[in-house]
Formats: sequence, C-alpha cells, structure tokens
Amino acid sequence: MVFTEDEKKILKLLVRKEIDEFTKEGKTLIVDDNPSFLAVEEKYEQFLERLLNKL
Repeated sequence: MVFTEDEKKILKLLVRKEIDEFTKEGKTLIVDDNPSFLAVEEKYEQFLERLLNKL
C-alpha cells in the first residue's frame, strides 16, 4: 500500500495523538520490568485496536 504525503502526515498525527491519550491514562507502550514477549505483544495489540477503531 502506498500513501500520499498528506496521508502520511495525517497518520503520523493520529498515532502521536493516540500515544498521548494512551499515556495520559497511565498506560505505556514500553514495559520496563523485563517483560515476556506476550506481555509486550498484548500492550501493542490493545494500542493498535484502539487506533484502528478510531480510523
């Protein structure tokens, strides 16, 4: 899939905004305490699901 420059800018802004909202809720995409692969994957999955729902 190829995006135009405008589409790329919009997607970047949307992802940044979603990351800001995600972190304001006390959630984080970075796990500090030596996480298992599944724990990290679950956090990213939650984040991506939320992002896709907004699209």
